[in-house]
Amino acid sequence: MEVALKLAIQKVADVSKLKKIKKYHLKHGHFINGKESRIHKIWNSIIQRCTNINHKNYKDYGGRGIMVCKRWLNKKNGFIHFLEDMGEPPTNKYQIDRINNNKLKNGYSPKNCRWVTSKINNRNRRNNKTYFWEGEWRCLSELAEKSHIKYTTLRQRLSMGWSIERALNEPVR
Repeated sequence: MEVALKLAIQKVADVSKLKKIKKYHLKHGHFINGKESRIHKIWNSIIQRCTNINHKNYKDYGGRGIMVCKRWLNKKNGFIHFLEDMGEPPTNKYQIDRINNNKLKNGYSPKNCRWVTSKINNRNRRNNKTYFWEGEWRCLSELAEKSHIKYTTLRQRLSMGWSIERALNEPVR
């Protein structure tokens, strides 16, 4: 009898929890038939990699001190705030990007985030070597694109000790 009572109590608790979960998901409409929307996955991934020490990428985000703004961390309305601040990405080809990768406090916040293509996001990585050219810091792939010189040619010239100015201005044979 005691086991049956415990099971009945657990079932009531599970139903109550399920109702709360359903109410939350209905509130923002980003769960359809139990499937999480792409933008909700993006927001959830931001939260997890910055706050969950067991997340596979925590060492590169939360472990480095990168924080999510309080507005997006809010347990009750964090996702709704994220959606209000960022809006939907223009297309499925867009990703979330932190403008300043070295900003720790509020690294993920409306003022430091934007939707970009993977091409732009890959150019804004902290492990990219950048060069100052025409008043801006740019990665080598961007310089190759703008100068119409092959990436491999530029990389080889720089590895031979050429200055960035010489590497970009010397005609290719």
